[in-house]
Amino acid sequence: MKKQTTKKEIRNRFNKIFAVGYCSAWYLLRDFAPFAYSARAEGWACDYYYLGDGICLATGYDCDRLGAEYIKSDLVREYNEKARQIEGFTDEAKEKRAELLGEFIEKITK
Repeated sequence: MKKQTTKKEIRNRFNKIFAVGYCSAWYLLRDFAPFAYSARAEGWACDYYYLGDGICLATGYDCDRLGAEYIKSDLVREYNEKARQIEGFTDEAKEKRAELLGEFIEKITK
């Protein structure tokens, strides 16, 4: 279950923060649960996914003021499309999506 947090807490907790737009990595992340979220006056702002090694991925409407590095939309689109083509929720499909996420993390952290 994810807990509400602040952007300041995320900045202090992680060495590297990446951001993608709302739902732009939905297929890539669909087997993984966010550990936290931030809110703003209008409501939900963004979700946070722990990627390991002090790395956080933020996705949502309002990832500003995080100091996050925005990932190029072409790269996100490419990996999200590859994940979309992996159908089902079998252990094999989940493993393939996890491998794909691992490749994605390698690309963004270079």
